[in-house]
Amino acid sequence: NMQLHLLAWSGFALALAAPASPQGTPDKAPDFESTLKPDRWQEDWSWVEADAPDAPRFKNMAFGPDGDWRLTLGGEGRVRAETRDPPEFGISGQPAVNAVNFRGLVHADAHLGDHVRVFLQAGSWGQDGRKVPRIFDEAEVALQRAFADIRLTPEATLRLGRQDLFRSSSRLLFPVDIFNYQLVHDAAALRYRRDDLRVQVFHGERFVSGPGVFETRDLGGETLTGAFAEGSFGAPAGYEFGAFVLHEETDTGAFPRRAGPEERT
Repeated sequence: NMQLHLLAWSGFALALAAPASPQGTPDKAPDFESTLKPDRWQEDWSWVEADAPDAPRFKNMAFGPDGDWRLTLGGEGRVRAETRDPPEFGISGQPAVNAVNFRGLVHADAHLGDHVRVFLQAGSWGQDGRKVPRIFDEAEVALQRAFADIRLTPEATLRLGRQDLFRSSSRLLFPVDIFNYQLVHDAAALRYRRDDLRVQVFHGERFVSGPGVFETRDLGGETLTGAFAEGSFGAPAGYEFGAFVLHEETDTGAFPRRAGPEERT
């Protein structure tokens, strides 16, 4: 059943994530706990010497034709209880909601030399307690993230694939990770960073998984195009400025009287 399936995924994820004793890592290197990130694709395990005694398992492993490529494996499991009594502040008159949400994720992060990186993350999630699950509550198996980074110059990187678009900015809003589903887009994004200047230009389509195996929900052709630039621009220390533009289109926007195309900038 769904619960057993999710527990199996979570157990495998926790086995990958569990650290060995980090005593064999260099003194100058970060430790295991400081390298872990809530967004696993942001982690950098290049400091790990995979052949060192007691090095963290499955991190920065050598592979490839000449042994100069690096592979990191990881995972995570989460159980979250949710109670709403009364839901919607009692306005809807609906009964109380008591649910338990499960999510397991595993990932592989491959660095193919100095200029190419490939990140893959798959998972499974579900819930118990809601009679009618929401569209983001359940997925038997989903490809949550799958992108390739191509380093064009030391400052510029092109990212192609299923990715987080808003995590690079300190001011663009993004939802807190409270649901089983995480907001990602199938997109192309060009990022530039030099000193404290950060620039990103992107175009993509929002992805939401379906309840089956590698199933994608039809969101009516919803696309997002945007750009932002952030930096101090010569301002005194502690001050920073940013400029943003976002344009959203959908083929089937919902309006009070009818559904139809919609554009927002």
